[in-house]
Amino acid sequence: MREEKRQRGLFWGLFGLFALAFLAWEWQSLQTFSWEYDEGLNLAKAKLLTEGYSLYRQVWSDQLPLFTLLLAGAFKFCSPSVFLGRLLVLGLALLGAGGLGLIIRKMSSWPAALWGVVVLFLLPHFQELSSRVLIGLPAISLANVALFFSLCQWPNPRLRNALGAGVAFAISLLIKPLTAPLIVPLGGAVFLWPKVRKGPWERLRYLLTFLLATGGVCVGVLMWFHLPSLWDQVGRTLFHAREASGFSFRENLNILVRYLFRDKWGLSYGALLLLAVAGGAALLRGRRWREAAYLGLWFASVVGALLWHSPLRRHELFLLYPPLMVASAIGFDWMLQSASRLKRSSWRDRGLFWVAIGGVLWLILGVPQWLCVVERQRTWEDSSETRARYEAVEFLRHRTRVQGMVITDDPMLAFKAGRRIPPWLAVPSARRIEAGKLTAEELIRLAERVHPEAILFWEERLTRLPEFVRWVRQRYVAVRAYEDARWIYLSKERVSISFPQPAFSPKGVVFLGSEIEHLGVDRGGTLEISLFWQARGRIRDDYTLFVHLLDKEGHRWAQSDLRPLDGWYPSSRWTVGETIAQEVHLRVPSVIPEGEKLLAVGLYDARKHRVPLYDGKGARLAGDQVILSAHPVVHWDSLPSFSVPMYMVGAFLGEKVVLWGYELDSRRLVPGAVLEVRLLWRCLQETRTSYTGFVHLLSPEGRLLAQDDHVPGNGKYPTTGWLPGDVIVDVYRISLPKNLKEGTYILTAGMYGPFGERLPVYKGTWVVPERRILLATLTY
Repeated sequence: MREEKRQRGLFWGLFGLFALAFLAWEWQSLQTFSWEYDEGLNLAKAKLLTEGYSLYRQVWSDQLPLFTLLLAGAFKFCSPSVFLGRLLVLGLALLGAGGLGLIIRKMSSWPAALWGVVVLFLLPHFQELSSRVLIGLPAISLANVALFFSLCQWPNPRLRNALGAGVAFAISLLIKPLTAPLIVPLGGAVFLWPKVRKGPWERLRYLLTFLLATGGVCVGVLMWFHLPSLWDQVGRTLFHAREASGFSFRENLNILVRYLFRDKWGLSYGALLLLAVAGGAALLRGRRWREAAYLGLWFASVVGALLWHSPLRRHELFLLYPPLMVASAIGFDWMLQSASRLKRSSWRDRGLFWVAIGGVLWLILGVPQWLCVVERQRTWEDSSETRARYEAVEFLRHRTRVQGMVITDDPMLAFKAGRRIPPWLAVPSARRIEAGKLTAEELIRLAERVHPEAILFWEERLTRLPEFVRWVRQRYVAVRAYEDARWIYLSKERVSISFPQPAFSPKGVVFLGSEIEHLGVDRGGTLEISLFWQARGRIRDDYTLFVHLLDKEGHRWAQSDLRPLDGWYPSSRWTVGETIAQEVHLRVPSVIPEGEKLLAVGLYDARKHRVPLYDGKGARLAGDQVILSAHPVVHWDSLPSFSVPMYMVGAFLGEKVVLWGYELDSRRLVPGAVLEVRLLWRCLQETRTSYTGFVHLLSPEGRLLAQDDHVPGNGKYPTTGWLPGDVIVDVYRISLPKNLKEGTYILTAGMYGPFGERLPVYKGTWVVPERRILLATLTY
């Protein structure tokens, strides 16, 4: 007894150390940006529950509810995050590992239990599933706990063991009914093998306790939900999906074989199979019929369920590992015990010993291969697919509102971006579409009701509904493409054409206008432009878009030639009426002169000939190109030096500019002379409008006598190139009339836009009338 306690304490101490090491090893995976598709579904459903939506009534789900409830409960205590969801799964995985160790101990020894747990921690598939918000591993982990309770019926049965097995098994089923076949070994352990004194009725009492606990917990949990909706979404979807995907015993067998021997030389799992064979043979050689029958039922139920499952997915194959690990651990333990008596053993035992030795050596050789598999999985973080996902998430964060609605067939994109998804579309899975539970008509009605700001086709689910795709293309703007089937569409309300300039081509292409957020750009920087095109007719050719950066003399300083949406959406595939937003990142050379520039936009055909373009009046555009009305400005290296102005003003012009002060060369007027006024403007905000500054000399009656109106710096420093904090010294020269009469005159200043509308003027909280600043009164 003392030795048993010592070994038990040693096991749990080492198990805790290995669990901590495993947690440290998996910590990086818990925080990786890449994900499995089903992770987004599980996280989205749990988040919707925390927002007050009802599962099955409002939140569509084709899985049983318990994992979603556990995840939502974790989100209630902490803010929803991928890390928290993965941490919950990791905790359940460690629980399952502990349960597996106890199963091995019941059938073998503490050293074998520790060996089995360590090998489990090394398995690449276990490491992968432990750091993903998937429901298969949590269900298997709870099933391991149930199997341990059932084994506790040997040799002294207790009702509490049958009760514990039933409750743990029910929890496993309520997470994922993948573990349902385990009712065969569970029922056998509870009913057939306990040593009883009161005959078969006592066995029946244990079995009824197990079944009532399982059924009672399942019914009690499911009764909290709307059963017709639950059956329609879970049961019928499962049956319809099985019919749609079909069943092939041969294909399932091939999947199972490829899974067990998928790595080079079969190093990953062949060793476990070899040790399992040794373990099974050791049980039979030792006449341990009960354990052999238990493992046989376990293996048979699991393999049979996998072979008859449809469709069979990779994460479901992990159901095979618990019995495989138990059998291999028994083989390992038998090898250790046989080493000391090998010389006295029969040739059969010796042969079995060397089979076990071969399995252990094979396993040791396989560990580096396992680590390479894990390392390859972690390099997915730097893959092109992960980078595309990251860009899509960042795009949603910048181009949609926090409370904006998003429709996507990968809910993780919306979850990571912090955007809402329709509860009814929490699970846009292929199985749901194949089962006819998600149609194009239903999806169109949903979009018309919730008015999503963005629609993302990402996982080739929603693209299986071509009517919905056509509906989106007619009403939304294509803004991004990643590969051939990954698209981002924005609602037209979220797309801003700040500079409309309609121009059309007889080839069916129409240029609508442009959007440039920042007109100012540094030398060597990048100018970000959005160009909006539309198909007004059938386009037969694939065109190349061009953007040229020109100076006012027409000299080309930079250019960008590109295919629509990075080449993933050629113009020949545009549908009539569809709008395309092409983002252009134009690199500005470091040797370009400062000041205002021009942007020319157009199309090339396959022979590099420019496509004819016409303006709204039908006149052909010079050079078959559109000169954008938005003029970028190359920032200057330095601004003229300045000192504190002679006269302080502090008047605000709108929210963009403040007139800090001014200087005068004289306060007395001389007829026919030139009055020089220096204004000091301070920039408060960037602007996309080029304003004109003015200084006006007014008569005592308010009549305009002389003026100087120009773009700041005489065109050298347009306001579109100003940055917050810039101070611009702007010199105005006013030619005074020769017939100037004696009297008092008024000097005013201000700014106006391209259509002559002056910027409002504020002095503190007072709005200055006539939108002009009184600088000084001058005399003659």
